[in-house]
Amino acid sequence: MFCAKDRTCYWLVAQSVSYLSVDLSIYVFMYLLFYLIVYWFIVCYCRLEELQQNMVGGEQANNEEVKERRKKKKKYAEERRKKLLGL
Repeated sequence: MFCAKDRTCYWLVAQSVSYLSVDLSIYVFMYLLFYLIVYWFIVCYCRLEELQQNMVGGEQANNEEVKERRKKKKKYAEERRKKLLGL
């Protein structure tokens, strides 16, 4: 196992290099897989946002006037419900 001349172990060095290359390839694969998963989630999220904005009525989602009308309708419906129930 050890060379008597220079007291080094060529076999251990070769084994450690081969294990290191296997470990590195696994870590590189794991890193690439993680990167692809994160990229996929970002793409899906952006696509979902785009679809929501392009849906019918989605263009009015941030319109303050529409929000105010919706709020008034909801308040009126709540008042009518309370009146009908006698509260």
